[in-house]
Amino acid sequence: MSLSSKAADVVLEAGNSFKRIAELTMELVDPNIPVPYTTSTAVVQKTIDSSELKRLRNALNRFSAGLEAVA
Repeated sequence: MSLSSKAADVVLEAGNSFKRIAELTMELVDPNIPVPYTTSTAVVQKTIDSSELKRLRNALNRFSAGLEAVA
């Protein structure tokens, strides 16, 4: 696999991750989202509760720490 192909895979994965973060963030900021609604990855049944928010925050912290470790 060429270096440019590897870089493209990384960028694609990052794009997918940021898209999912955006979808989850929209659930947090828009309580008027119809339930259920369909995203590209799932049918959302409810808004995020406080325990899910904590898990999302922890996941983003690990993501950030992982990027720092690579840098």
